[in-house]
Amino acid sequence: EIPPMLIQPFIENVFVHAFDSRSVNPKLTLSFTQNDNYLVIEIIDNGKGIQSPNLDKLHASKGIDLAQERIALFQRDIVNPISISSKLNEGTTVVLKL
Repeated sequence: EIPPMLIQPFIENVFVHAFDSRSVNPKLTLSFTQNDNYLVIEIIDNGKGIQSPNLDKLHASKGIDLAQERIALFQRDIVNPISISSKLNEGTTVVLKL
């Protein structure tokens, strides 16, 4: 089961933050795979990347905190269920592990 509205904020962020009028061939990839007993959801864009010089500041994001809390309500055994990686002008990858 995927908690309702868990993925939506991350996809919305792609359209709000990753792409602008200068984006050439914007691409969003959403994939679902099974790894052992977990569902792994990857949200990958080729946008401008996260502008923050320190990705650790993202973990203070209220949206990410809420998503982690929602996952914890369903599955308490998952440590760090959300990972985010980004390269300036190369895009961002969000991985959710359920």
